[in-house]
Amino acid sequence: MFSGAALIFFAFIGFNTITMVAEEVKDPEKNVPKSLIFAFLICTILYIGVAAVEVGLVDWKVIGTSDAPLELALGVATSNIFLLKFVSISALFATASATMAAILGGSRAVFSMARQRVIPGILARISKNGVPTNAVSINGVAIALIIIATNGDLQLIASIFNFGTLMTFFFINMSLLQLRKKMPEAIRNFKVPLYPITPILV
Repeated sequence: MFSGAALIFFAFIGFNTITMVAEEVKDPEKNVPKSLIFAFLICTILYIGVAAVEVGLVDWKVIGTSDAPLELALGVATSNIFLLKFVSISALFATASATMAAILGGSRAVFSMARQRVIPGILARISKNGVPTNAVSINGVAIALIIIATNGDLQLIASIFNFGTLMTFFFINMSLLQLRKKMPEAIRNFKVPLYPITPILV
């Protein structure tokens, strides 16, 4: 049960990348909250739709023991080899996309912290093309080392990233409570609904 919950949580991790690239967004105070909400809703609808179709094609007990449940369900629906291969290749591209998003978000976080001197300033250096190469490199190496150390075990990788993300969410919510207390007069273009219930529960 908990492993399934961990994988679902892992599937929703990427949304925080939107906030990390806010500096490249036009009118971030308005567009970032909207993009987060829309992305979350669209992905949730897609996830539920795919899950409903899968359960309709294959018994949920069989799906739970499969390493490739989507491919298993598709194999029941069709024997078209080209379609099956297309889905397999698409899964590889999706994995690569998620990895690139992790590198992008992580390097942006490292770059921002280095720029504020929270960590060594060398990681805030920018190349001639305007790329924080040191931050991108160290983040890419860190992700590669995690994959090598876990031997590509998706469940273990998901657990590691889940733990890191939970800690991040915890400190973000605690910071929100602290900022509301210490800076009540600050101008806030977007306010967390149902404060302080939301940050405490989340």
